[in-house]
Amino acid sequence: MIRGSGKYALRIEATCLRIGVEPAVERQATNRPDRPLPAALVKQVDFARHNSRGSLSQCWQPMDSLFDLCPVVLMLASASAARRRLLSQAEIAHRVRVSGVDEASIDEADPIKLVQCLAQAKAEAVRSSLTPADEDQIDCVLGCDSLLVFQGEVFGKPADPAEAILRWQRMAGCWGELHTGHCLIVPPSLATGSQDQQLEAVTTRVQFARLAKAEIDAYVATGEPLQCAGGFALEGRGGVFIERIEGCFSNVIGLSLPWLRRALQRVYGQVP
Repeated sequence: MIRGSGKYALRIEATCLRIGVEPAVERQATNRPDRPLPAALVKQVDFARHNSRGSLSQCWQPMDSLFDLCPVVLMLASASAARRRLLSQAEIAHRVRVSGVDEASIDEADPIKLVQCLAQAKAEAVRSSLTPADEDQIDCVLGCDSLLVFQGEVFGKPADPAEAILRWQRMAGCWGELHTGHCLIVPPSLATGSQDQQLEAVTTRVQFARLAKAEIDAYVATGEPLQCAGGFALEGRGGVFIERIEGCFSNVIGLSLPWLRRALQRVYGQVP
């Protein structure tokens, strides 16, 4: 196509850019346990030929994703939308099956052991429900459970708005510890390593902001605190009320992605 006329006429060529897109659903359903793991998490890219000034000769950038590093399909034994979002954002292929475990039936005084027992119970319940057809599509089962410990008291999900308000009035301006239990179970028929279960709790310290009563009331009125262990969602409206965290960020949301990476690599390949 030609725009203008005479000496300053411009020729504009139409260019067709073809981009290959792999459907997400198809990738989730694909089981590729034999795909090799890269030896490093980063790759070196030479930008010298692209930089006319020559001021930047090298750049470091991430490899594709955790899915490419550990190409497995998880069965998430959880109804948590926050955990599903974490896996999706990290491009980790997964399916979801709610365990149906009665959490109140598990009695354990130690909060760290409690979240481990709950995570293990969820993972084992879903693992026992797997059919041969399921095992053709998934590689391992992941169970998680979170709770907040504040001044020695265990805080799960608040029972009602009144309890959420009372908790926030106590927590405001103070620190708490968020524990998440993780249990990764690999069915023996699919295991490629020597271990078929990884069980561990990850702890992150959380500092809450000093809040006025009106701020607490308004937050609880959104309904968000009633859906979360500890009565807050770091990735939601509650994020503005968190002053500081010490430890794993995603652990506070309900699943430590660094722990999951290490656990998968212990089972399926070497740690870079």
